[in-house]
Amino acid sequence: MSVWGDMDTTVGEDLSMFAPGTRIARRYEIQKHLGAGGMGIVVQAIDRALDNEAIALKFLYPHLVKDQVLFARFRNEVLLTRRLAHPNIVSLYDFGRSEGGYFFISMEYIEGQNLRKRIHDRKKDRLKFGEVVKILHDIASGLAHAHSRGVIHRDLKPDNILISDFGEVKVMDFGLARSLWIDKGLTETGNAVGTPQYMAPEQIRGDDLDVRCDIYSLGIMAYEMVTGDTPFNAEGWYELAAQHLREPIPSFATKENGIPEWYEEMVFKCCEKDRSKRYASVMEFLEVLNEYKEESVDTNISYTPAVLSLYTKDVKRRRKRRWKRRARYAATMGAFAGAGLIVAGAIVGAVKYIQPVNQFVAGLVIQAEDAAGADLGAVKSMLGTNLTLDSKEFFERIAVEEVDAVKVLLQAGMSPDVRDSAGVSALERAIESGNEEMVRALLAGGADINEAPGGGKTPLMFAAEKGNAGAVYAILERRPHINARDDRGMTALMHAAANGNTKAVQAIADSGAYVNPKDAFGYTALMHAVDEGDAMAVRALLDKRADTSAVDEKGDSALIIAARDGNKEIAELLVNYGADTSVKNREGKKAVDYVSRRSDRELWNIVAKATPKKEKSVFVSKGDADSGSGSTELQQTRLRARGKPRGVWKAELGGTKLVSVEAKVKNVGSVTAEQVKVFVELPNGEQLKLSGPGSVERNETEVYTASVDKVVRSSDELRIVMECTNCRN
Repeated sequence: MSVWGDMDTTVGEDLSMFAPGTRIARRYEIQKHLGAGGMGIVVQAIDRALDNEAIALKFLYPHLVKDQVLFARFRNEVLLTRRLAHPNIVSLYDFGRSEGGYFFISMEYIEGQNLRKRIHDRKKDRLKFGEVVKILHDIASGLAHAHSRGVIHRDLKPDNILISDFGEVKVMDFGLARSLWIDKGLTETGNAVGTPQYMAPEQIRGDDLDVRCDIYSLGIMAYEMVTGDTPFNAEGWYELAAQHLREPIPSFATKENGIPEWYEEMVFKCCEKDRSKRYASVMEFLEVLNEYKEESVDTNISYTPAVLSLYTKDVKRRRKRRWKRRARYAATMGAFAGAGLIVAGAIVGAVKYIQPVNQFVAGLVIQAEDAAGADLGAVKSMLGTNLTLDSKEFFERIAVEEVDAVKVLLQAGMSPDVRDSAGVSALERAIESGNEEMVRALLAGGADINEAPGGGKTPLMFAAEKGNAGAVYAILERRPHINARDDRGMTALMHAAANGNTKAVQAIADSGAYVNPKDAFGYTALMHAVDEGDAMAVRALLDKRADTSAVDEKGDSALIIAARDGNKEIAELLVNYGADTSVKNREGKKAVDYVSRRSDRELWNIVAKATPKKEKSVFVSKGDADSGSGSTELQQTRLRARGKPRGVWKAELGGTKLVSVEAKVKNVGSVTAEQVKVFVELPNGEQLKLSGPGSVERNETEVYTASVDKVVRSSDELRIVMECTNCRN
């Protein structure tokens, strides 16, 4: 039997895509449907890329990972958990997305059953005490390995403990409870999926969690394995939370049921309300098990109701009095709502919130109740302190991405602009986490979109720098100061370009940001994008008329940066948008000077052949210039522009006068007459244009001429220039 076989198969999902024989991600072939639970659907599959190994695929319901931000968070959890390699932990292999839009995890396939099924399976003999100790030992060993690597389970329960047909015990679903919070009492579709019967008090209160929350859950399971039931079983979430926070674990060890006292003491220590009194680590728990392991013979355990001590019975009487007091207390809640201490409906409608808000709000109410009997002001003070002043609680809700809890705190008066001990604002923490929904909640709560503390970075700059496009969109919708600069003179557009955030570059540019300002180092947004190697961002900026001729403090243009980095795609983009290849930096180098013709001929061709001008010079021969006799033809000089029109030119002297200049140009490319200009530059800097034909035919030689009546001297330099606009191969 499969460990998955006892899962609920009534969840209203379309199972057609999980039919046997279906290929998932071109790799996994589904064999059979195993079941469905609160997080998704599980199937058995064959990995065709891994020697046809049998695996389990868990498909998560789409509403749990409804966008890329949530998927990125889920992906990080899987990557973290995948590093756990231990015989008592279910191995995770891969994650991805199916053709039907479901995100999935591939994991080790186990034949057997889960611990809940084993505890309550009437077809099998009940667990013997030695078997209980062995199972607990294996669970604790897996937990110890995970804890040593900084991974806390957070959702330890019998459903997540698998027992193979060979007796292997394995823990599964590490970390998923944190990355995919769902309401344990009510899903979005209204399907009941169980209650948090294994949750530590600190989880209910919303405190910081450490390994001791897993130790508490382990103690609850240890109790259930020998009694057949959990210690707390209230019907409602609120009542169950109250029991975890205040009620002691009932006594259960008797001679009649065969459970030794040391085992009961171990469970009590695991389940202390004050976590400082629990075992400090799972290793301490293992030491106790190892100490009594040899004594733990396979004694039959009698599943009789736990024997309550007189103390426990007294607790039950006090509990009844508290429920009566709670009814009186509920009648006073409306007065607090008017004072802004509690959000209207937050308590009555708490069951509609997702689990973290249930825990948070219920925890506050239960704590307040304990003070209600004596003084109404004490309740008011407690609620006010928890809901309006506890910035640590606020940042913890943001850290674990509990959006609804953050909304409750904001509505209760928490400032959205509060900063943590490191000076980081709530909005910056949300941006950093990549949770767009949290960002929008803080913005809706009034977060300052133009605040620029240390470093002068606004939230928009911070989002652009972190590459959080979703946060950029959300902030832009509220019309921030889009062209603000930080201490380095950088704008949000520059931050987006410098960090390769193409979507943010496009969004900020489309919102009217100035494209051509320079930062403190003379860099424009275009230069940042070129330096980052982001061709898409470069194109987006060029489409917004970014200045290709701008240079930084070293004289480098965007084209020089691209050539120096060897980026052919960006160099060609810049050339196509008219970048000037003749620009020289402070070292006197042009873009072409940074390219080796031999090692990177393609890039060399892009930059060199785009050079718009080709110049040739000739010196007037002294003999010719001083002869004063007749007409003298100066030497011919080849005028060649690679891939563009080419030819020769000559000049004639009449005595000491330059009489005429002629250039013969052959069109070796596909250019028009309007693209080609030929002129002569005289020693005094005067330029005379040579007249040419009305058209330039391909592979035809045309003559450009000019009549000149200028005196030249010996050693004067005559410069002939041919210019071809936008000429390329």
